[in-house]
Amino acid sequence: MSINLKRFITKPLGKGIVNTTGYSATNASLFAQLSNDCYLDPAGFKHIWGHVYTVQFIEGMEDGAEAYALADKENLIFVFRGTEPTEWKDIEADCKFFKTESDIAAAGKVHRGFKDYLDRIWNQVHRVARDYPNHNVWVTGHSLGAAMATLAGLRLNDCVVYNYGSPRVGDRTFAKAYNVPLYRHRNNNDVVTRNPLEIIGYSHVGEMKYFDSLGELHDGFSRWRMFKQWCSGTLKGICKWPPGIDGFSDHSMSNYTGLCKKLLTK
Repeated sequence: MSINLKRFITKPLGKGIVNTTGYSATNASLFAQLSNDCYLDPAGFKHIWGHVYTVQFIEGMEDGAEAYALADKENLIFVFRGTEPTEWKDIEADCKFFKTESDIAAAGKVHRGFKDYLDRIWNQVHRVARDYPNHNVWVTGHSLGAAMATLAGLRLNDCVVYNYGSPRVGDRTFAKAYNVPLYRHRNNNDVVTRNPLEIIGYSHVGEMKYFDSLGELHDGFSRWRMFKQWCSGTLKGICKWPPGIDGFSDHSMSNYTGLCKKLLTK
């Protein structure tokens, strides 16, 4: 399949990675772009990022689980690929919502499908991490890739995670045990971020970064704000032409990329 590379950036955004465990708009924008470009095949991805980073493509023995590892003199970045609607293996992983024990002691239970996907490529991820023992490690991804990044962050431990459109990954015990800096971006009514449901024991982890229906960024979680924004976003989706359900469009990685890029202008 041919790829139109004109719709992707041709050089990294901003001034490179800001070396901080705190939140950085520069880092959020860079990792959003990487998570967007992660859906490209290896040739396309390396065409964009290979002149700045050493790029490795990681894939499992079985179909489905994929990631990229990028390294420069100081940083190592793992980018996990999200759900591709045409790939049944990806959809199957999303549907395996029954819980299984986390690999980390006393870290509760996690989504069986997400853990299974990470397990398929974990040996390769761990091997690459060992090759760069003194590097700053960053982990990112969108959708299913965000779920894998969340699990990988806890296994790697000494890292920082930036996620986009992440589903819930584990139970409340897992959320309490999660001790890695993680910044979880949600775009307004993104439907994926509301699943699996809290009522069946799932909880989000990390620090929430919420884009409202106007694209403004808010810190933290507020049910009242979320309800008001759900009403606002739903109304906008119904009133536009053609009408649509904004919860699905809000999950688009290209929307997350645009929102994070705007942070650099504020």
